[in-house]
Amino acid sequence: MATLLFYFILQIMLGQLNAQGEQKLLNVILSENKSESKKARKHLEHMLEFLVASVVSKYANPSVSVNQLFKAGRDGMQKGIDKYIETWEDKKTKSFKLSTYITWWIKQEIELSLSD
Repeated sequence: MATLLFYFILQIMLGQLNAQGEQKLLNVILSENKSESKKARKHLEHMLEFLVASVVSKYANPSVSVNQLFKAGRDGMQKGIDKYIETWEDKKTKSFKLSTYITWWIKQEIELSLSD
């Protein structure tokens, strides 16, 4: 199982995780093995922080703290992962790549924090 997890992490790092790979990774996260599930989720979150940084860079301006934007982006990432996993069996989410879905949630949280 650890080898499979390493394979997914490597694919995420290289930006080569396709829809099939995402399904397998989510199956590891949803598995009965709690320790592997937690490890997979932590690694997924760590890899998606690069996505958060990328989105935050597009919203950065002198009037707003980058730390505030990054925190909002991470909150959006967490919410997006949770929602994606909750609705995994729903065909609506399966039509989106995980990164596309997460990007939408990150943007929503950042825009919400900017409007406050």
